[in-house]
Amino acid sequence: MKKVTSLLALVLALLMLFTACGEPAVTTEANATTEASTTTEEATTATTATTEAKACVHEWEVLEGTAPGVLTEGTGKFKCKLCEETFEGTLPATKKIKILAIGNSFSVDAMETHLHKVFAALGIEATLGNLYIGGCSLDTHWDNIQNNKRAYTYYYKAAQKSTFTSLTNSINSAIKAQDWDIITIQQVSQDSGRPQTFNNLQNILDFIEANKTNPDAKIYWHMTWAYAQNSTHSGFANYNKDQMTMYNAIADAVENYVMKYDAIDGVIPSGTAIQNLRTSYIGDNLTRDGYHLNYTADSLGRLTASVTWAAALTGSDLSDFKYENKAYPSVAASVPAIVDAVLNAVKNPFEVTPSKYPPEPKEVIPNNPLTDEDKAILKGYGVNPDDYEALAIQHTLHAYYLSTSGSGLTSKSNSSASNLVNFIATQIFEKEQIPNGSIIYIKKGYQYRPEGWSSLNAKTNGRPDNVTTEFVVVDSAWWREFNYRAFNIAIEGAAASSVVSEKDMGVLKIYVPKSPVEEKPEEKPALPTREDLADTSKYTKLALDFKVQAYYNSNDNNYRSTMITGANSAASNIPNFAATQIFTKEELPVGAVIVVDEGYQYRPEGWIGLNTKTANRPGNVSTEIVVIDDAWWGSFTHRAFNLSKVQTATMKASDTAHFAIYIPVK
Repeated sequence: MKKVTSLLALVLALLMLFTACGEPAVTTEANATTEASTTTEEATTATTATTEAKACVHEWEVLEGTAPGVLTEGTGKFKCKLCEETFEGTLPATKKIKILAIGNSFSVDAMETHLHKVFAALGIEATLGNLYIGGCSLDTHWDNIQNNKRAYTYYYKAAQKSTFTSLTNSINSAIKAQDWDIITIQQVSQDSGRPQTFNNLQNILDFIEANKTNPDAKIYWHMTWAYAQNSTHSGFANYNKDQMTMYNAIADAVENYVMKYDAIDGVIPSGTAIQNLRTSYIGDNLTRDGYHLNYTADSLGRLTASVTWAAALTGSDLSDFKYENKAYPSVAASVPAIVDAVLNAVKNPFEVTPSKYPPEPKEVIPNNPLTDEDKAILKGYGVNPDDYEALAIQHTLHAYYLSTSGSGLTSKSNSSASNLVNFIATQIFEKEQIPNGSIIYIKKGYQYRPEGWSSLNAKTNGRPDNVTTEFVVVDSAWWREFNYRAFNIAIEGAAASSVVSEKDMGVLKIYVPKSPVEEKPEEKPALPTREDLADTSKYTKLALDFKVQAYYNSNDNNYRSTMITGANSAASNIPNFAATQIFTKEELPVGAVIVVDEGYQYRPEGWIGLNTKTANRPGNVSTEIVVIDDAWWGSFTHRAFNLSKVQTATMKASDTAHFAIYIPVK
């Protein structure tokens, strides 16, 4: 904290320090009695003498000092206006902070889920404001300032409140709404390592300095993070689709460009904290879509950013920091690794510090030589057994995975589900364990579900279907976007009622090539940006006929493709959804683009025919931009969308503006 002489802050804090330095003279009954002959002049003289006998009641003024901080005491030299007495003293830490972010979805990641609770755990009362536009750049912020555009969703949490409210606002208005202690700015993520895109930074800084209502408010730069190594974000191409290249570019831009601006008081090194944590046992599992931090499952990505903000902005001692969140109870176990990553980032904001909680060495289970049974199976499909080994499969009887809920194994140790007895689960495999060219064999009469996850502890949208095909060759399409897969094994067609036992454990076999040839994955086209979608020469915005307080349940026997509303159902959750009309493939062609804003999600319901029940109901999707392809349609002939908020809440007509579909112009 800079030393400042803030007369107003110190005087207000000293109001409670006004004290008398001596007892005033007390007039007794005896000397208060006057003779009948006492004149008015004599009475006046007596009164004056009594007043002079009283001690000074100090009225302090500030000569010099330093203002108190959130967690640091202030100091001051004070002088009495009446008696010239002076003293040096301290002012208590405020234990309060007001933060305004001029941001985008990356400031939402840092502030929304955990930040106010982290401050509360540190004994700090926080007032938070976040000006959000998805993918907002410095140039867009400056344009909005110049034109006083009410273009932002303004998320605001008063100090005494536990939840955020939202309204439409402008930077010009929000900056004057509070005497902010901290104002943060940041660049859009894909340009955060490209200083050539920072041309309007000085303009924004000048505006903040001219319009902030707290003269001591400090400006911090929020240093964002590099994308996950498997990210498909179009902006990843700016960094050769390499995580460390992106991180180094961001760190260099902040250290050697941003921090040269005199108006910037400090950096919030979220990007370095995330990169530090990636060197721990948690690994590259901190994003939900390759670039936004995860807020489902363990929510460790968002928690790391929030702890970084608290540490960087207050200098908090996190050595004994403990954090529990009822919504995400498992985060507590990861707090030590997060604190280690954050403290190292605050100490060394522009370089990666390896975690003292590194990954445990992987247990390498060698492949097995083929048995006579294995050789016979491969020969039966025209495959040379000499080219393969058998993958070592570990089985857990009466257990299964549910990838739409995470990567945890559901078993008798943690569940009383009645259907556990119908399944056998394997261990989770990584890509290198089942390389392209591997062969998956399932014995006739059995089936398996090849569950998949892009990262561990994350939920999968769109659970893989059951497979009964006896002979499947693994390729890049089989791996899809997944980095991990595991198998639930059951008896074909009767998994709901057939109990499996140890004799059923050997029905799934995986054969791995001794010399795998890595298939180069198909290069996915870059995702369109919001700027691309706004170009009417490229895309047309689809007219959506939303019905508020309604939804579909494609898996429901009774409703199937019928919209569920208050008119035909008494379900209590109806107010939490808005539903579109049903679309055909012609209406939603390949190449169409689905866009959903931060804080919202949609379920792309699907049917192979109207009035039919869907066995595997699609999961919710919160990925910002999705391009429709043949795999998205799959076997469905009709699809529709249920829109809801990520944090359950009643939907209003205005909420439907946070979802859009764009059709490419032919």
